[in-house]
Amino acid sequence: MSGCGVSVCILFAFEGTFEFCNFWKYLLQFWNFWDLFSAMRIATFVLALPLVMIYRNALQTLLRTHGVSGVGIISFTEFVSMMGGFVHAVAASLGPITLVNAVVSVQPLLVLIFSAVVTIVTPQIFKEMIDQKTITRKAFATICIIVGALGIQ
Repeated sequence: MSGCGVSVCILFAFEGTFEFCNFWKYLLQFWNFWDLFSAMRIATFVLALPLVMIYRNALQTLLRTHGVSGVGIISFTEFVSMMGGFVHAVAASLGPITLVNAVVSVQPLLVLIFSAVVTIVTPQIFKEMIDQKTITRKAFATICIIVGALGIQ
């Protein structure tokens, strides 16, 4: 299953490179918003199909293990991700791309805070040992991500 995770990360990095960078603003000069947004969604779907076929057995095992609740959680996270991409695309089309990218670059910090709160409030969802060493590592990794995102811009 680790190969599946790496492949999915590569897919999202590839898709995100074209969708959420300055090319989006550039392409909006030639396409209207809805055509471009739809084309990006279709491209993501087409790029994901080979991964689904390759890792079909692992996905079926995952779904059998977690049942309907697992499908519901996966569907909800994908919906939230799609809405985030939509809001990001709208913001990029309406305002300065540098401002939009600066605001989006703090996303890892928000994910760290949200996951820490969820882990503390409902420990049965994330079965993870939380100690000072783990929090320090995650905070350091988050800072590295934010600095890297700001450095790219």
